[in-house]
Amino acid sequence: MAEQPPDSNALSSSLPSWKVRLLERIHDISAAHVRVLDQAYPRYELDDGQGDVPVLIWRAQLRTLEVEREDLVEQALGVGVPTDVIYRASEAGAHGVGWERDASSSATNAPGEDLARKYLVERIANDIWRLEHMAVLSADHLLRELDSTESDARQFDRNMHALWNRVNDTAGAIGVRDEERTELWGRDEAGWLRLAAVTVRGYLDSDLQERWRAYAWAGIEHAAARSREFANLDPTVVAERGAAPPIPQALIGCATRAITELAGQQHDSNLSAAAEGTREAPVTVWEPAPAIRPPEPGAGAGHDL
Repeated sequence: MAEQPPDSNALSSSLPSWKVRLLERIHDISAAHVRVLDQAYPRYELDDGQGDVPVLIWRAQLRTLEVEREDLVEQALGVGVPTDVIYRASEAGAHGVGWERDASSSATNAPGEDLARKYLVERIANDIWRLEHMAVLSADHLLRELDSTESDARQFDRNMHALWNRVNDTAGAIGVRDEERTELWGRDEAGWLRLAAVTVRGYLDSDLQERWRAYAWAGIEHAAARSREFANLDPTVVAERGAAPPIPQALIGCATRAITELAGQQHDSNLSAAAEGTREAPVTVWEPAPAIRPPEPGAGAGHDL
């Protein structure tokens, strides 16, 4: 008997709708990957001769979907979606069937729900993810002393500022509730360690540089500013103390502490493993990997906005 795909409605009943939507996107992109893999393979024509351009285009489509799925899985892990739930969503999509969307059983739309507000909460969640991801990238970019141009660094800062403004304005306009704020931007110390572990700790320098430069794209600032203008949001609505999201400098400071702590833990683990290895095989020569150097005393946690 063929294995049945997991029920999309049973995957995540306890999660907020914006996390369920994230699972839906993982599910659907896995389904799209299967469709391209199985149904979009190019048909060879005699005019193609010895050229392999159609196959290269097909493979490029598959790689694009794979990268997008990896980014979504990274985001889901970073915001605390359980690993098994992410896996089941991806596997369900891999059966080639999209997320269940009929009105009677949709997992993402509750009866009577304000869909416009739900959309804005989802956008806030995505912007907060980008800000937190940018924070760990900025912190580790500085700690690794990677190269960047002054103009790119300034643009990276402006992009963070633009995204923060959009989050702040939108949160005030829709009246984000206390429990929503905790879910959206109430990341604690363990949460920052998790975020750093599932992102920058696994990046090569080239991976980090690629992502950092992608976030330094000027179009991010332009898009954020334009969407604020179109929405006609009132930035004065968020006035109560503690209602606004953490500012970018605070996010970068949290990211720096988490990355430095993880580096120290890894260094200690390397030392323990080396000592154990020495007892078992005294002839083994071990050279410890250098720990990530924390910022110099008095240096800022990141780029000032």
